[in-house]
Amino acid sequence: MAPRHGVDDERPHKKRKVQMTNGADVQVKVELGGGPISKTTGFQQHPASQPLASKPPASQPSDSQSAALQPVIEWFVEYKSCQSYFLNYAQHSAYVQALCAFMNIKLPYQKIPISPQSAPFPWLPHGSPWPPPPDNLRLPLLGNLSCPPPGNESSQYVSLIPYIQRLVCMGLDDNLNLQKFFGRGWSSGIGTMHENERKNYLKAAKRSWLEIKLAYDIGREETVPFLVPLRGATEKEITDAGRDWSEWLAMQDWMLGPRRPHSLVVHGIERMPR
Repeated sequence: MAPRHGVDDERPHKKRKVQMTNGADVQVKVELGGGPISKTTGFQQHPASQPLASKPPASQPSDSQSAALQPVIEWFVEYKSCQSYFLNYAQHSAYVQALCAFMNIKLPYQKIPISPQSAPFPWLPHGSPWPPPPDNLRLPLLGNLSCPPPGNESSQYVSLIPYIQRLVCMGLDDNLNLQKFFGRGWSSGIGTMHENERKNYLKAAKRSWLEIKLAYDIGREETVPFLVPLRGATEKEITDAGRDWSEWLAMQDWMLGPRRPHSLVVHGIERMPR
């Protein structure tokens, strides 16, 4: 078989192996640098004509971003613990039911079906995933609790904010009641929410009594029976709320960014979970 011109003449230093297959096809393999030889044309393929390698995967979040989100992730675990305690234990206790009836706010089991979790809580008696229902709670009601249909898991979400707000505005947000509602670890799970709601109530006091009551009412049925001044206010709470209010007034006058008054350039107020 005669050598192909253009391959041997131009690159005499390259070695090649020729293998006859059925007397017809010729397979050429170049052992040195450069692209592979085409089976059909016998010429070397340009590297640009070869398939491109797949792109590397998208870069992962930087360590600084992960570190910034870590407090929120750790807080969320504690928050879910408070939420589970409220749903699976607190709302079925006689104490919480009585207090919610007094505050005129419905519990989740009175609104939507919630499936109780079987995992026991460390603060409950051994061998009891949740306590027996109180005498005034009908057993058929508990028997009707069921999981929502697949694809509708969002209907099981319950916000704890309305209950925190009702406790605050009625002066019932002491340690005992917060523990009865959200468990002994409430400060880690909803502590920041509680602090923010207390400051929000202080700032809401800048409005009239009727405006505040309407803001804290839930529809026409779950209205606030009465409002009381913030109980147990501390000097830090009053100072932080006053600074928040000053910043709000500055924003109303567009005193932001380069126009922000120097008197408001202070250390940031803690609002995120710690």
